[in-house]
Amino acid sequence: MDTKIKDDLLKAIPLLRQYAFCLTGSREEGDRLVEQALLELLRDDVPLAQTSPVMAYFTAFHRTEALRHWARRRGMKPSGATPLMTRLSMLNPLECQALLLVKTIGFTHREAAEILGVGYEDVDEDILTAVSILLTGSGRSALIIEDDVFIASELGRILTNMGFSDMATVSRYEDALSAASVRRPDLILADIQLRDSRSGVDTVRDIRGLYQTPVVYVTAFPELAEKLPESLKGGIVSKPFESIAVVKTVERLMTRPVSRP
Repeated sequence: MDTKIKDDLLKAIPLLRQYAFCLTGSREEGDRLVEQALLELLRDDVPLAQTSPVMAYFTAFHRTEALRHWARRRGMKPSGATPLMTRLSMLNPLECQALLLVKTIGFTHREAAEILGVGYEDVDEDILTAVSILLTGSGRSALIIEDDVFIASELGRILTNMGFSDMATVSRYEDALSAASVRRPDLILADIQLRDSRSGVDTVRDIRGLYQTPVVYVTAFPELAEKLPESLKGGIVSKPFESIAVVKTVERLMTRPVSRP
């Protein structure tokens, strides 16, 4: 091994070990993953990207069979895993990798995208989703008040990916009040205009009279949501929407402290 390769490896290995430990939740398993990957790189003479040494090795590391094998075994938590490691295991492989590359190792979003071989926007969304899951955790509940079954289904999918595990979907005022009283949801997603005689705003007003639950208005009339009194204001997502808009709005609301009676 020539001197330059040796020096580059010495720069990269400590960070690779730290990264692998966070991925696997085990120092022993993480070191084994790094060892297998480096042996694979050296054996197969994998070309390194023409970037900084650390970034080059991280990029090559993510192309190895060793890391692909880790991704396939995702969710097999080591015994004695810390609460944080248990929470990290809830993320899919790309969410976990993007989060750790940026927040732990210190790569920029664009560098992480290059390392993972995905788009910059994908990394941005993966990190937002990962942060939301880590902040909200499992067992969080949501109430979706929406009379369009397809929109309600899409909102449910987005929240499930964010770590919500208890959701109720309703389209009528009475059903919403009943679901709220049973679940005391951590989040409400509400359309402003429903098909019955009561609006989503009426429904939110009466629920928030009991529980100070964060609300996101998912509506084709965002100007109406902006004019609501302070006690009813919440996040606003305009229809038609992209999943990233919902994720960002929910993440922002769920990071605020919420008081409950």
